[in-house]
Amino acid sequence: MTRAVLLPSLQGHICVFGDVKDLWWTLPSGPPAYHFDASGRLIDFTPDVGDSTKFQYEYDIYHGKEISMTDLPARFHEAAR
Repeated sequence: MTRAVLLPSLQGHICVFGDVKDLWWTLPSGPPAYHFDASGRLIDFTPDVGDSTKFQYEYDIYHGKEISMTDLPARFHEAAR
């Protein structure tokens, strides 16, 4: 995982981006992305965020606030209480 953002359209929801893996038969247009709710439950996933209009427009990932990857466990732990 490389970075995370708070989604502006869904309070407390977080999108975590994975590493881009180049494959010999394809070049991805973006990294994989994982959408978590405030408690840390996986809501949605895309293997290529560049091909997912849902992640780009519905979740508005490009306008989210960047957060530290090291903050994720504490955020999810607090929300799960």
